[in-house]
Amino acid sequence: MKFLPMVFGIFAQFLFGQNCLEIKFLQLAGNEFQARTLNEFKSDYQQSHYRSLEFLNIDETFEEEKKVESIGNNIVIATTSHIFQETDDNITYKNFLSDSLVDYDYMMGKSNHVNIVQKIPEINWQIQLEKDSILGFTVQKAEGKFGGRDYTAWFASDISISDGPFKLNGLPGMILKAESEDGFVSFIAQEINIFKGECAIDNPLISHAQAAVYTLKQKREEEIRNVKKNKAYMHSKTGGSYFNYDMSGGIEKPDSIE
Repeated sequence: MKFLPMVFGIFAQFLFGQNCLEIKFLQLAGNEFQARTLNEFKSDYQQSHYRSLEFLNIDETFEEEKKVESIGNNIVIATTSHIFQETDDNITYKNFLSDSLVDYDYMMGKSNHVNIVQKIPEINWQIQLEKDSILGFTVQKAEGKFGGRDYTAWFASDISISDGPFKLNGLPGMILKAESEDGFVSFIAQEINIFKGECAIDNPLISHAQAAVYTLKQKREEEIRNVKKNKAYMHSKTGGSYFNYDMSGGIEKPDSIE
């Protein structure tokens, strides 16, 4: 289904000219400690980025206030939330023309972030009949498996791009909400802005060209080596009585990485 983003993109460009889609997502990840981040998705219908903007203080009460605005040719549908703290940690970049994805992310054992390159993942979605509404858009339910987790996603076919937050993609419309069945991670759209004009997409291979480049498999293998080194070091200092690093966390489970 990877032809969908290009077809939708060309169709949207033909109808509306140079359009830019911006969506703010609230991302929750973790079990006992739910890390809350505000993330920006931006797309010119051929490439997109998803990057972290701010961390939400875990003690803040999250509240929503819906509003709809029309500013010139722009449509803004938004919710507002409480205080966030600035961050610039992670970027996920997709290029549908070259079928490539770059993840600018933390790597265990490295003092700086690295660029992780891979193909855009194919997700076998099963579209359901159930529908709902998110930020004024009719959305339809779909179920699929990605990164070792089962997901329920809600996509808006009126937003003609086959994309979504993080690495999610492949539905006939923009994914505005996705939740893993185990409750570990969720992505929920908070604000949508569609406008004509320049659409600056952040490709970390350019914006962070100094970062080392790894494949996803190479990153995983390097992290395992670093964990083994740390365990050996801690064992020599403490007898191994308390050091037990858990690598099972993360949006993508380790056993899902080939």
